[in-house]
Amino acid sequence: MNEFFVLKEPNLKIEYIYTENPLQEDFSMHMHEHLELYYFVSGYGTYVVEGSEYKLEPGDIILLNSGEGHYFRIDKM
Repeated sequence: MNEFFVLKEPNLKIEYIYTENPLQEDFSMHMHEHLELYYFVSGYGTYVVEGSEYKLEPGDIILLNSGEGHYFRIDKM
């Protein structure tokens, strides 16, 4: 993954990460102690959150609560 931008403050963390050729093994099931806002820029994929699947298209936004198990699955087209 290529990290282009990170801002860390006591109550806020903003990251911008772009990956030209993502690998599925980089997206394992995990959870956070904070909210996560995810903006999907391009490609095809499915976000799996607590067993529910959400197909993502470019321009979609997903908001995850703290403590929710989730991972991203790359969909080949």
